[in-house]
Amino acid sequence: MTTHYLIHSNKTGRTLKVSYKGGNFFRLELVKGKKLQKEEILLIGRVVPVEEASVADYIKVFPSLDYTKVEAKQSMYQQYVSTWFAFYQKYRELPPRFNAADGKHIVQIKKYLTRLSDQDQEGLELFKLILDNWHKLDQFHQDNTDLKYINSRLNPILNAIKKAGKTGTAGTDNSVSI
Repeated sequence: MTTHYLIHSNKTGRTLKVSYKGGNFFRLELVKGKKLQKEEILLIGRVVPVEEASVADYIKVFPSLDYTKVEAKQSMYQQYVSTWFAFYQKYRELPPRFNAADGKHIVQIKKYLTRLSDQDQEGLELFKLILDNWHKLDQFHQDNTDLKYINSRLNPILNAIKKAGKTGTAGTDNSVSI
């Protein structure tokens, strides 16, 4: 996993972006301000931690510099993928295989569920509801957890979950409402 920090100096007006992979220094970029001079480049190691775990220490040592972690918000697509990964990992107890075709199925599922609910976030919540109630489906559906199958059978799956929620016959928890 890659994480990023911005190091800003009010004195020079420069902002550097430091990237860490697996907690170790990976990359340094100048994102704002004048080009670094040769002397400054030689001294840059003093203010850039080699390990991400040391950032807190550097904040204390260099109070004139602002160290800010860049928090990247997941796109709606990434949230769908994360939701499916978590479901698959929990349900099948092994990590899923994910390829370009699976990505296309996620896009189609997202598009359809967003159209049903009129909002991106509600579409995602509907997707979570489907996966959270997967155990209420008949065995045939339960055995087919691939995105290709889910995408191709989305209407019957929605109807089955809706029916299970109304009758309560597919499980003991009948709190499903779609």
